[in-house]
Amino acid sequence: MRRCAFVCSALLCVLSAAGLAAFEPVPRAQGGCSDFTLPQTRFQVLNNGQGSWKNAYVYVGEIRPRMFGGFEPFTLHVVLGKWYPPLNGAAGPLAEATFLKVTGTPNVQPFKTQVSKGGEVLSFTVEPKSSTLTVTRVGATKGDEKVELRLCP
Repeated sequence: MRRCAFVCSALLCVLSAAGLAAFEPVPRAQGGCSDFTLPQTRFQVLNNGQGSWKNAYVYVGEIRPRMFGGFEPFTLHVVLGKWYPPLNGAAGPLAEATFLKVTGTPNVQPFKTQVSKGGEVLSFTVEPKSSTLTVTRVGATKGDEKVELRLCP
């Protein structure tokens, strides 16, 4: 019985470590870029380094860890409200189905990308500037799924 507990504990440690090391992290931000972390199924207003864009939000879809490390592909969204903010508040949790319903209106300009390994870049324009949002790391540990992002003007 002790041997089984030890083997199971060791296997759990290996699986947890594999989930955290899904890919190599991208180097630290430079040149006006800002780094931030966002848990799965949450939204946050984007900050351009000189304050928030009141109508620009990022949303992280559900991250499903794989049994032996890594994660299933998920969607990263940036939504821009044309006339008013597409979401209520500066940040918060939101189920993916609800997010898609709320942002599927003529007021919202959507940008999205599938994240499958990390390092993906999502480009979008908040007049008059273009910006990029880069996935620098995905934490796919069961119960602590999150994405580290870098926003560059």
